[in-house]
Amino acid sequence: MRITIKTALLYLVFLLAGASAAPAAVCTVDALTDTGAGSGTTGDLRYCITQTNAAPGADTIGFTVSGTVLLDSNLPYISDSLTINGPGQSFFIVDAQSGTNRRGFEIDAPAGVAVTIRNLTIRNGNITSGGIGSGGGISLVSGATLNLDFVSIVNNASVDGGAGVNVNGSTLNVTNSRITGNSSTGAGAGGGAINFFNGSLFMSATTVSGNTASNGGAFAFVFVNPARVENSTVSGNNALRGGAFYNAASTVRMSNVTVSGNTASDLGGGFVNASNNGSVTLRNCTVAANTAANTGGGFYNYGGTNISTTLANTIVADNRAVNGADVYNSFSSLVLLAGANIVETGIAGSGGIGGGGSAGQTDPLLLPLGNYGGATATHNFAPNSPARDAGANGEALDTSANPLTLDQRGSGFARLAGGAVDIGAYEFASVVVTTTADTNDGVCDADCSLREAVAAAPNGANVEFSALFDAPRTIVLGSLIDIPKSLTIFGPGADRLTVSGNNATTLFENFSASAATINFVGLTFANGNGVGGNNNNQGGAVEMHGAGASFDRVVFRDNSAALGGAMLCLATICRISNSTFYNNSAGQASVLYGGSVNAEIVNSTFSGNTETAGGYGTLYLRGTVVIRNSTFAGNSGFSHLYLSTELASLTLGNTIVAGGPFTDIYRAGGTVTSNGGNVLGKNSNAGPTFAAAGTPNANLDFVGTSAAPVNPLLAPLANYGGPTPTRALLPGSPALNNGVGCVVDNSCAPAIAAALTVDQRGAPRLIGAAVDSGAFETNVTIEPATLPNGNTIQVYNQQLTATRLTSFAGNRVSKETAAFAPTDFALVPVAGQTLPPGVTLSSGGLLAGMPTAGGTYTFTVRATDADGAAGVRQYTVQILVPTAANVSVSGRITATGGNGIGGARVTLTDSHGNSRTVSTGTFGNYLFDDVAVGETYVVTVVSKRHSFAPQVIAVADAVTELNFAAAE
Repeated sequence: MRITIKTALLYLVFLLAGASAAPAAVCTVDALTDTGAGSGTTGDLRYCITQTNAAPGADTIGFTVSGTVLLDSNLPYISDSLTINGPGQSFFIVDAQSGTNRRGFEIDAPAGVAVTIRNLTIRNGNITSGGIGSGGGISLVSGATLNLDFVSIVNNASVDGGAGVNVNGSTLNVTNSRITGNSSTGAGAGGGAINFFNGSLFMSATTVSGNTASNGGAFAFVFVNPARVENSTVSGNNALRGGAFYNAASTVRMSNVTVSGNTASDLGGGFVNASNNGSVTLRNCTVAANTAANTGGGFYNYGGTNISTTLANTIVADNRAVNGADVYNSFSSLVLLAGANIVETGIAGSGGIGGGGSAGQTDPLLLPLGNYGGATATHNFAPNSPARDAGANGEALDTSANPLTLDQRGSGFARLAGGAVDIGAYEFASVVVTTTADTNDGVCDADCSLREAVAAAPNGANVEFSALFDAPRTIVLGSLIDIPKSLTIFGPGADRLTVSGNNATTLFENFSASAATINFVGLTFANGNGVGGNNNNQGGAVEMHGAGASFDRVVFRDNSAALGGAMLCLATICRISNSTFYNNSAGQASVLYGGSVNAEIVNSTFSGNTETAGGYGTLYLRGTVVIRNSTFAGNSGFSHLYLSTELASLTLGNTIVAGGPFTDIYRAGGTVTSNGGNVLGKNSNAGPTFAAAGTPNANLDFVGTSAAPVNPLLAPLANYGGPTPTRALLPGSPALNNGVGCVVDNSCAPAIAAALTVDQRGAPRLIGAAVDSGAFETNVTIEPATLPNGNTIQVYNQQLTATRLTSFAGNRVSKETAAFAPTDFALVPVAGQTLPPGVTLSSGGLLAGMPTAGGTYTFTVRATDADGAAGVRQYTVQILVPTAANVSVSGRITATGGNGIGGARVTLTDSHGNSRTVSTGTFGNYLFDDVAVGETYVVTVVSKRHSFAPQVIAVADAVTELNFAAAE
């Protein structure tokens, strides 16, 4: 081979270049030790970090082992460009064991150095000294760039800021990750998840939840420019100020983000925007269900120079605070509006409002935070939400001002599903059911059945119903409908849509889609019999596996199976809210056989369900279960709640469990915790948590015994307002004003998906001195408290009245009104109860008529107003039958001061004009003997110095207290 001089020179240059550039190091972690052991290119994590730090250039650490590394001391800080490619968040865990001043990773490198960490978990860091050394999970300082992708940062602590990640003068990029359960514990500490001083942040497709700090439960930003957050969820964080975000002198831009369920014990449940030159811009975001104890439930925009919050195509709703429930804009701050927004309660405070956009004060009809498709939780909304197709397309931009093509959920979820983008982080896309027929021709067009709609709907979409279903309709299924995807079936209301199995089939099943979450809203499941499901004869109406299942404002009735009469729920998360289960039956577990990892049951009623073989009860519970403000009463079988040996824990709060089974709660396993405010008929087997009987006890729990059970005094199951039947509280019920208030702001432990600000019907949850126990909050009272007795010789005539303290329409809360008169009175059908024969109750509340038979009569009255809210009262009236013998009439005559008047003349006149007169004694007493019964009399009084109004009486028996007081 001939080599020219030119070729040789080029070859020499190439060799010299190769000699001067060291090859990148690759080290493989093959051990779970923390001793620094290794050899060559393999060893434990400590060894590989040491080796790659020593090798210049961009290095890589890979893994051939999975498990947990327990750190005995801090790892060497990373000082050069490095990529750590873990095997998965569940497969490799770096655990600092909460050791003093021990963290997961520290990156201390100058600008130009890039570190990437992927696919692992960092947990249990614990930094007890503050300052720049903070950061329980990760510390990032000195200018380097850190990229986190598919990383979980959980349960870390720091006395100062950034329990999860602390950043100083550097760049942080976070994608597809989870930062949860971290706590910055010191007074004034900022950013439970991320504390950021000087630098820039980009975050996408990440969940930041359950973190705590003094300022900014999730994030604290100081001199950050910019902080960009996209396609993420920030939920359930807690702080003194800024439950989710605390911004000082930084530029924050957010798009397609949900900020939900965060709490501040002072200001800004969602955001505090403070200090000079701070700006927050939200585009197509949802800020909902956040709470501040004082001011600014969603936003607190505070003073200073150049402080602004910009809202574009954004929902701010369902937040709570004493002042400025959704937005509080203080004196020198500015709120700029772009596009169309929904700010449900408006913008409070004296700050300025500018921009060319709008902020409609309306209810967006949000569903609870949940999995409606995609990797992060969102708030879906009702098909008739004012947020639907109401946004401005030109304002739908990401944090780099590029047009949004997807909603928060990402791939597969187009940002534009109608004529205009939706307001908020979620874009509503649906298929529409147009017929009650159970057909399946493979096409969902103008003639689309429920079965066809489920098949045609893409993953994460909604199924809604046409105007045909504005009137009550029933869909009868010939076989079960399999749902192998995430889907929300949005019925028009449990009182309008019934899906029936005709006692021949299960209705719905998800068995194969392990990652799917199925949500059911607003329908009735009826006459399912458990046939056809994967677990045949288990789960009468539904059998749910997969990632999650939720049921909101639904009714399960008349379903049956051998196990789980209404449902079999083996999903990872099973949530039941605002729903009613009645007349379901099973050999065991008449309503629910549950195997979910986490279950929530709130604002729901379980009544009249039957377990025929016994041994379990109404609900068979496993995993971790929270039940709040629900009512279990009148079920038959072994127990209301059967706590299996596979139960981890049950937390019970403001719940009625009484009446019917052998025992109310049977505890075979697991721990039981009381939030307080419960009413237990009898504690036979619930365990030590409810061992202390009381009326109430120290936990505000009413706990009865088998010998002396507590009667919750409930009205029968009926429609007392809202779309599902409930059991109203009768006057005198121990559940009245017995509940604990932490349910209203979701501060009970553990926190659940949403605060319980309304009862099962949709009426406000806090009425009176405290919330009521159970699913029903009393808001209509009927007067008088008691009714007089009557007799068979006199027309009975008594007017009932009712007072309404709050008003709700369309199952939503509106402003309080006093003495809101109900429009309709009616009897509640109760076995063994009746009005006195001859007496009727008019719709206007008049009890009237001539009683035709004596006896004691008990009846229950319901008063309902125009928008459906109702209250009840139970009365007992005795009807006397006059005897043949004559009787006496007596009483006392008194002056205005109460002293008896002697010498007054009292006259008794019958209907024929016959009269007789007696004089009062020294103390004002009088007596007529031998008065004929069956007559009506007029009694008058004459005195020299006083005047008295006459009285008319019908005498059926002796009258002993016919008293007269002088007119003033």
